[in-house]
Amino acid sequence: MATSITSAEASSSRPKQIPRPISLTAPIIPERYASLLAPTSPNALEHQTVSLIFRPSTMIQLCATTCTAPDIIKFKLQQCRTELDYFKCYQDSLRQALVKNKPLSERDYFDEMVAVDRRCRPLVDEYHILTHQQRAIKQDLEEELAPKRHRAIEADTDAEVVDNHDDQQLHADSLLERTYAAALYSKSMSDEITARHVGLRLAKFRRDVLAYHTASRLQGGECQMYCHVTGWWEAGSVKVMHLVPKGMRGDELAYLFGDGEVAVADRKNGITLHAKIEEAMDVGAIAIVPIVPEEEEEIPTEWRCVLIKESYRDRIFSRDLTGHASRWNELDGKPLSFLTSSNRPAGRFLFFRFIMTYLQAKIQGNVEWAEKIETNTAYDLWPLPGPGGYLEKNTLRSIARNISGFELPISLYEGLTFETEEAAADPDYDTVLAMRLREVLFSGMKGVSIGNNEKLVEELRLVPGAGEL
Repeated sequence: MATSITSAEASSSRPKQIPRPISLTAPIIPERYASLLAPTSPNALEHQTVSLIFRPSTMIQLCATTCTAPDIIKFKLQQCRTELDYFKCYQDSLRQALVKNKPLSERDYFDEMVAVDRRCRPLVDEYHILTHQQRAIKQDLEEELAPKRHRAIEADTDAEVVDNHDDQQLHADSLLERTYAAALYSKSMSDEITARHVGLRLAKFRRDVLAYHTASRLQGGECQMYCHVTGWWEAGSVKVMHLVPKGMRGDELAYLFGDGEVAVADRKNGITLHAKIEEAMDVGAIAIVPIVPEEEEEIPTEWRCVLIKESYRDRIFSRDLTGHASRWNELDGKPLSFLTSSNRPAGRFLFFRFIMTYLQAKIQGNVEWAEKIETNTAYDLWPLPGPGGYLEKNTLRSIARNISGFELPISLYEGLTFETEEAAADPDYDTVLAMRLREVLFSGMKGVSIGNNEKLVEELRLVPGAGEL
């Protein structure tokens, strides 16, 4: 990761401080090789190149307490690019020193080039993510930064002891760096081992999601996992769910999400749910939607579970050790409960899953719920306008038309999507994506009837005790 960000100003309740100017410093290199980047002649090409890379007039200034997500991305892009250019210049100097018979052995040259490669690799990966997943990074920064700043202001107001300006700056710097690291986490597409092995990739995703939501624990010697709807269960009863299904490929989703690539293994694409709730999500029986905020700037966004299939309402969801039966009706409208103050699944992934649920309702002939979607406003359905839109409008409408045979209701794209003038590189992109999504939808609905008959025996198997009804 690039070097840390310089801060900022104090809270609004205290005298405002002038933020320190940003200054990018050159990466540290071994002292014995430093002279290679500072030739005696100030007109030498190497000297001019290094001077240009770190010219102060080209540096972006950033205030840690007021900067926006685009500000952070712009700064980090320059930071990565500057350090990569510096290392490139350094490696060029090493090559010239070797060729010109300067005091540099071949072994020293090889060792130092390998050392520089190790320092460049994470910078290259970070720069690639910033340029190919910029929309996702921007959305995640906005979702992560707002609650952290909100809590920092509250803590600042409640504090009895006034920190000095240095402490305030360090706190602001640390907050911004943690937020940036959280947004960047698990978006790397360069892990060749996990990329080639599906089992390793899924295991890493599971670990990442559990850690992100602190959704596992040892209780009385028993491993337990947390369901965001119903609470703690024995580990075998809870699943780590992909919101964008694992059957979808990141490169196929890229244009729809407005980025160069989509990290389906992103931990913000996961949530932990009881196995029966996960199955119900897969068949389109329930959905997760935003809760209408009581205040305009309520932070962070809260979510609730809604029942989509009325045929589930009086069925038994589970029984506890005493034999008490819980029914699906109890989950309708129930808020999700998160164990951390700000860690949430990404809104864009939850919205994509909501679109999937609507398409499943159309396929299965769930007329009542589909009509509810088609007659409501976008705000009634999804009172959380995505920053800049979640999905590309024309692509979304095209694949929805392809899969369901009908036009997508305006309430599912007005204010929730974005438009781009640049066409997808593949002229058949919409068709290929619709084929993939249709395959995933039908795979999730195995054993579920299509049409008006929603009470097949296969569907009842989803719920223990349902056969008694």
